Formats: sequence, structure tokens, C-alpha cells
Amino acid sequence: MSFVGTFKSIGSNLQSHWKRYIQYALAIFFIFFAIHFFSSQGDELKNIQTQIAVFNRFWLWMSILITLLFVVLQGVMYQYAFKSIQKRIPLLLGINLFLKRNFVSVFLPAGGITSLAFFNKDILRQKISKSESNIAASIYAFLGILSVVIVGIPIIIYALCISINIQNIGALVLLLIGMIVVLCYFIWDLKKQKFLYKILIKYFPKLENSIHSIFVNEFDKKSLYITLVISILIDIIGIFQLYFVMKGLAAFSNLFIASLAYIIVVILLIVSPFLRGVGAIEVSLAYILGKFGYSRAEALGITLLFRFFEFWFPLFLGAIAFLVKVDKFIIRILPSCFALLLGIINIYSVLTPPIITRFELENSVLSLKTMTTSNYFVLMAGLFLILNAFLLLKGSKTAFVTAIALCIVSIVGNLLKSLDYEEAFVGLVVLITLVISAKDYRAKSKFGISNHASQLILLSCAIVLVYGYLGLYFLNFAYWHIHLNFFQVSSLLFKSIFMLKVKHGFLFNKITRYFFYSLSISSFSVIIWILVLLLRPKYLKINESNNANDLILAKDLLFRMHDSANDFFKIWNDKQIYFSQILDGFVSYKSYKNYVVVLENPVISDKRKLHFLVEEFENYCRLHNLKPFYYRVSAEFVNAIETFKKKKLLIGQEAILDLGTFSLTGKSMKSIRNAINNAQRNGLTVTTNLPPIKDGLLQQLVQVSDQWLDENNRKEIGFSQGSFDWDILKNQTILTVENKEGMVLAFVNILPTFGQNIATYDLIRYIPNAPNGTIDFLLVETFNYLKANGLQFVDIGFAPFSGLNEIDVKNFLEMSIKFTHEKIKPIADYQQGLRKSKEKFGPNWENKYLVYNEDFDLLQFPIVYRNIIKV
Repeated sequence: MSFVGTFKSIGSNLQSHWKRYIQYALAIFFIFFAIHFFSSQGDELKNIQTQIAVFNRFWLWMSILITLLFVVLQGVMYQYAFKSIQKRIPLLLGINLFLKRNFVSVFLPAGGITSLAFFNKDILRQKISKSESNIAASIYAFLGILSVVIVGIPIIIYALCISINIQNIGALVLLLIGMIVVLCYFIWDLKKQKFLYKILIKYFPKLENSIHSIFVNEFDKKSLYITLVISILIDIIGIFQLYFVMKGLAAFSNLFIASLAYIIVVILLIVSPFLRGVGAIEVSLAYILGKFGYSRAEALGITLLFRFFEFWFPLFLGAIAFLVKVDKFIIRILPSCFALLLGIINIYSVLTPPIITRFELENSVLSLKTMTTSNYFVLMAGLFLILNAFLLLKGSKTAFVTAIALCIVSIVGNLLKSLDYEEAFVGLVVLITLVISAKDYRAKSKFGISNHASQLILLSCAIVLVYGYLGLYFLNFAYWHIHLNFFQVSSLLFKSIFMLKVKHGFLFNKITRYFFYSLSISSFSVIIWILVLLLRPKYLKINESNNANDLILAKDLLFRMHDSANDFFKIWNDKQIYFSQILDGFVSYKSYKNYVVVLENPVISDKRKLHFLVEEFENYCRLHNLKPFYYRVSAEFVNAIETFKKKKLLIGQEAILDLGTFSLTGKSMKSIRNAINNAQRNGLTVTTNLPPIKDGLLQQLVQVSDQWLDENNRKEIGFSQGSFDWDILKNQTILTVENKEGMVLAFVNILPTFGQNIATYDLIRYIPNAPNGTIDFLLVETFNYLKANGLQFVDIGFAPFSGLNEIDVKNFLEMSIKFTHEKIKPIADYQQGLRKSKEKFGPNWENKYLVYNEDFDLLQFPIVYRNIIKV
């Protein structure tokens, strides 16, 4: 490619993907700015901690409550902003929208305005268009500014009347009036399509429809007025935030001073939105407070704490909103990670010396024995929490209950052993995360231990006891020379096993010390092993084999209400079948541990009631602690269960060939015609073999199949496709390709259609040295046979991850899969080759999806799928 051509290609690429590149650039800017921001705020956060230590506790809680009210009212304001354009959003969505936009506004230029363009996805799910969302955001922003003017003008005029000595305070009045004038002129200009409107449309032509819709829409005036009232209340709450901080820290407080200081700060923020988070606003507030007689220390303390409640606290809540929303994946693994961290902290806390002042303070209230006992409990809780962290990832319900108990022991134990409230706070955080994610722990534990495991446990315990007794008697004989009877030795042994403090007069040389270490480690290992066996999740085996009556009933249902060309696999002998208790239908699935994978759409007579069958099956899964995947389901199924709030992933496309329009004529079919001609020149013929198939032919098919499997070390797989089964193939139509000598070179079996107008085939197997074009020849003859027997369509197979290039990827997961299958050459070549082998026949492509609950479950799917396809 020439130099000019390269630049043209780059230019074309930029033009077609400019939005995505802007998103990447913004993401990179966001990350670097966030790193710089938080690294530069370290000293301030330490100062805030110091100020909170001396803050009056009553006003601290009042400040927290009023800040939470501030956040809730922001969500209500969003609600009424949407109501003013006759749209509705839930309160939680409004709060979530505020928290997220507030969070990113810190890291964006003019974030208070630019952040309003973010996080529209959840709003679009409420069947609200993007232009309507932009209108509501504009109402929210405009009324937010207007409320500051309404609240601010009386306060500043009053300040002028009482001759407040603040420089340029009169200019603030003019500034407020100027803001109103500018806003009104801007709205008038857009409505009349004057100068500013023409400039905007010239450089941003896509804004034309949005601006037009603003002035065409009918607004609900009542909701507009309510939105304005709520915005005024939010500003009043902001004033009280500052007033409560003043009450909690300073020697004197004044509501008017708080009002004036707050209004000046907010006006500065509106006029210069780039100042947020960089310190200029805080300097202004400290300066104003100083003018009213506050000392430098008091002004700085009030400023820092006001900034905490007005800035840091909502920012922290915004971060939590993001964590909760990351497909709940982080929330799913956080309890395990936190439990591991708490276990390590507990052990470290026990092994390090306590803070002397706290130890002495607690010892004045509690006995030393109580504190020592608490120390041991914290140590044991730490050790078991580390073990429990792994079991929590497995979703064990017993591990969840155990973790709750261990967290409570950690909290109480850390407070009792030496008033370690930091460690106790970590325990409280872990406890809260466990409670929040309680519904994820449903797998019951295996309290039954196998005979083999029981024998090993008993043998291990016996070895530890024998080792302990012999070791203690030997040490006493060799070093201690103390009279110890059997009961004293047993007491010493069991204290060592459970790591309790041993009161001794023994000679503690290296050998003695190492012996006690080895005894504690070996005994603890056995205890851990027993707990793992007891607490590991129990995977229920339900309906592992269907009886003959179930299969006959399922087959009968398929004849009456067939669903797809692959229905035969739904009654294959590896499937488990759930029959609906209230509807005429069933679900075909296969289970592995606590997961079930449903094959394609459930079978039901009335497809309008599909979601009721899915709901019934979901309840069945919950009852048995199972997590369902719906594999290779159609877009129709995805739409039917939209209310279940499940996640979907495009996993490929099914190729459906219309036999009525299929023809070998035309340029696109030249390669197939050449393949057929080559096969016929080699003397190959296709024979149709109707059931029952003769044993001699089946024996030849076994040889072809074995050669095909051995060629590339293939193995038989099942679930969504069949394996070579003599009894099943004997009763199916099989087309074979034979040479002049009558030797079978390739074959394909046609699956039962259950009365549908669509058919499919299963095994396509051939010998390694079959002539070129053999398979194309076989497939074309298969299509002709099906067409001659009145079939209208044929399913020619599934192409994994095909079609991703035809959709607009909506999440990181789809983007990752698309990148893998486009850029990693071996995978890309395989996927493209598979698609081309089907595409040459000119089929229509139908999207197929994997539907699941959470991204954490999706991580398990490759392991689950690899096990359920085993034959």
C-alpha cells in the first residue's frame, strides 16, 4: 500500500470509528486524572480524619443524615425532571444517576455539565429515548442553576443591607442577574433559531433534532414547579450541611454566615466549573469564614469537614454505586477477598504487640484472662476465615453462615483483646458485604463423609495422637525429667493441638520448640481437612437418568409442539427433563455440580406462555440450589424473558438454508459445482439408506467414524450434537458416499423432524483420503433428498461466535470475544473457515445466545460446558 493510501485508510478508519476513539481517549484521561487527583489529596484526607476525631458526635450524625437526605433529594429531582416530559424513572435509578454523574464530574473538564451526557443506558431501558433523556438532564441543570439564584439573591441583598465587609459582594448580585439574563437569552435564541442556534447547528448538526424536540414537547408545568422546589430544598440542605459542621467544630455558629458562605461557593462553582476538586473553592470558603471572625484553625477545620460531607461522602457513595453495578461481579467475589483479608489481619493483629495505652485502658475494665482468651479466639477466627474464603467462592451456604459467625467473633474478639477498633471495623465491613450478597450462597454442604475419607481422617488423627504422645514422653525422658502421668501428658497434648498456652516448667530448647510447632501444624492441617470435607458445597444429583416413560412422553410432546431442527437432542439419553406442572411443555437440560445447562428453547405448546414455563423452571432450580444457563437460545426466547433481568451473550449463529430457493446456478455456486463434478469423475455415488440400517453397513460406518476420530485425535462429544450410537443410527436415514468398489468414504445421518418443515443432520464423517469435493457432493445430495421429501428448510449447523462483526458490541465481554475471534489468528482462521464452509450454500443466519444470571457464573461456564459435553 502506498504512503497516501495508508493515510487514506487511517482517515477512513478514524471517520467510521471516531466515537469509539473519543471514548478511549476520555477513558485514558479519566484514569490518569483520577490517579493524579487521589495522589494529590492524601494530606487533605489525613487532615479530615484529624478533624473528625474532635467533631461533636451528635452533629457528626446529623451531618451524615442530612447528606444522605441531600443524595435522596437529588434522585427525586431527577424523577420530577423526567415527569415534566411525561416520563417516569424509579427513585433508585434517579439516585444512581446522580451518584455516578457526580463521581465522574470530578474527573471531567466542566464536569457539572459534561457529566450529564453519561450513563444513559439504564434510562434507555425504561423506554425513554436519548433525546428525552437529554431534555430531562437540561431541565435538571437549568433549574439547579435557577434555584441557586432564587436562594442566593435575598441572602446577598440582606448582606449588602447590613454592610457585610466582603470584597466585591455587590458584584455577586450583578453576576447572579447576569446568569439569569444569559440563560434566558440562550433559550430565546435557540427557540427562535437565531445566531447561537446557527453556530451550534453548523458545528454540531446532530443537535438539531434534540433542540427541536425541547421546544416541541409539551411540559408538565406542575412537575416543573415541583422540580424547582426540590432544587431549592437541596440548596437549603447544602446551607445546613455547612451550618451543622460549624455547630460541631466552632465556638460559635450562625445560620446567615453559613447561608452566605455556601451561596458564594456555589456561585463560584457555577461560574467556573473547572475549579471543582482543585482547592480554589475551599480557599474561598476559608477566606469568607475568616472575614466573619473565625480563627484560621477553625476556618480550615470547617472547610475540610464541609468538603468531606459535600464532596468526599457523595464521591464515596458514587464509587459504591459503580461497584454494585459492575454486573455484580465484584460484589460476588468481594466477600471472599475480604474474608481472606480479615483472616490475615486477625493473625497479624495477634502476633504483633498491642498498643500499650489501649491495652492498659481495657485491662482496667476486663481481666487479663478474658483478654488472653479473646486473643486465641481472634487467632482461630483468622485461620478459619482464610479457609472459609475459598469455600465462599464455591457459594456454600454453610460457609456463608460460618463466615458470619467468624466475623462476629473477630469484631467482639478484637475489641476485647486490646480495643483494636480498626480490626473490628474491617470485620464489620466484611459482615456487611456478606449480608448484601447473602442470596449468592445457596449451595448446601456435604455433611456426609465417604467411608474412604472417614478412614483417612481416623488414620490421620491416630497418627497425630501417636506422634504427640511418643514425642512428649521422649522429650520428658531426654530433657525435662518431670514426673508426668498419662492425664497430664494428655492435657499437654490437647493444649498443643489446639494452640492454647501451655504453663510449663519445661526446658524449651530448639527440639522442644520445633516439636510443639510441628504438632500444632499437623493437627491444624487435619482440622482444616475435616472442615473442608464438611463445608464443601453439596451438588445434588437429580434425575440423573430418565426412565423410558419420560422419554416417550417427551417424544410425544415434540410431535405436537416441535420447536427447532435440533429437537432430537433434547430427548437424547444424556439429558434430564423437567416437565411443567401447570403447562403443556418441558425443559431439556444437563447438570454439572450446582449448574444446569438448558439446550435451546424450552418446548411448549403455547409460546405466549414461555415466560411462565421459564419462571417455573427457575423456581425448581432455586429449590435445588441450581444455577441455570440457557444455551443456544433464540432472540425470541431472550425477548420473552426480558422481565427476568438476566444477562445475554451472543455466542454464534445458526445457518438455515431455504431448500425452495437453493440452486447450483450462478457464479457464487461455481466452487460447489466443481466439487460435485470432481466427485462424479472419481466415480463416487450417493446412496440413501432407509431404516432399519443393516448391520453390515453399520460396521462400515464404524470404521469410517473411527478413522475420522483418529485423524486429529478427536473425541466423541454430546449435549448439542450426537455421538456414534449403533442403536440410534440403526433407526435413522443415512446417506453414504461410495466409490466404484462399494466402499463407504463418507456418511451423514438425518435426524427425525417430528413433523416440522425443517430438518437437520448430525454426524458428517469421512475417511482421511476421501477425494476433494466428497463432503460438498454428499451435502448437496442430502439437500435434494430432503427437498424431494417435502422439507422446506434445513439447518446446516452452528457457527460459534459468528455474527459478532455484524452487531454493535455493548459491553466489555462482547468486545473481548470479538477481539479474540478477529485478531488471534488460529481462532480467527478456525471460526472464519467454519462459517465459510456453511456460507457458500447461501443460508440465512439466526443469532443464538447464552442467557445467564451473573458474570461470576459466566466465568464457570467453560468448565461446566467442557464437562456436560463429555460422552
